[in-house]
Amino acid sequence: MSASTQDLTFQAETSSPKYITITSIGAEYPHPSNATPIHPSLRLTILCSGGETSDPDFKSFDGSQVVVEWSTPAGCPIEGDKGGSNDDSGGIPDNQPPQNNKPESTGSGVGWFFLVLLIAFAAYFGLGAYYNYTTYGARGTDLLPHRDFWKEVPYMLSDVIGHLCSSVRPRRSTNRGY
Repeated sequence: MSASTQDLTFQAETSSPKYITITSIGAEYPHPSNATPIHPSLRLTILCSGGETSDPDFKSFDGSQVVVEWSTPAGCPIEGDKGGSNDDSGGIPDNQPPQNNKPESTGSGVGWFFLVLLIAFAAYFGLGAYYNYTTYGARGTDLLPHRDFWKEVPYMLSDVIGHLCSSVRPRRSTNRGY
């Protein structure tokens, strides 16, 4: 199999040895000692390795082309499922999901919301306490940002609950005129 553009060439072999060769051609520049231009290029051959990845092996440099070979499992072709399709899509049929993939648990949206809310409150109190300490030299409960508001929160919640309960509860009054 072979593909090419103006400055980039791909060549692959699926029989033994399995490899892919990528050749990249750079912009030409003048030779330092004579007037002939140099066409620099890089030829990277990635060999299929069933084991571990090796370091790239610099094979040669002739003044214009660098030749590098690299053995890695990433150079092996992707094998499809048993009886997979013969199309050119990498061996995995479009209508079948990859096998042996377990669904990843990421939590619910509500759980993420409350986690972010908890982190935001922690950051609010932490940064507010730092600000009050560095700006005003506050100590103890004076470190809390908006301390007076947080002192009033229990009373505000009591008023809200009392109002909600009074609007739900029917009024039993013997005095209907007033």
